[in-house]
Amino acid sequence: MSVFLTKNSDYVKCYNQGLKTHTQYFILFFLKTNGPARFGITVSKKVGGAVVRNRIKRLLRTFIRNNYKSNIPYDVVILAKKNSVDFVNKKYSVLEFDLVRHINNE
Repeated sequence: MSVFLTKNSDYVKCYNQGLKTHTQYFILFFLKTNGPARFGITVSKKVGGAVVRNRIKRLLRTFIRNNYKSNIPYDVVILAKKNSVDFVNKKYSVLEFDLVRHINNE
């Protein structure tokens, strides 16, 4: 089974039925499931150009692969805020601290 959400219906379900929490650069949606943890990444055009959006997605995928815990029974969608452009120039450890704190609390 994939670590990432692949279907649009999974994203919509997580947005509509999940819990929402805000970090400095992201909005996280959590939906409790019976299966292993799966993650989805959304970076809209409002955030920036294609280069910036792809950089943010690459950093988030790296974060998920490095900190992935299959024992949390949640689907998690990470939605980048407009100010996440500022995050691209910061260190990876800032992202890691920001997200780990919120994901572990859920």
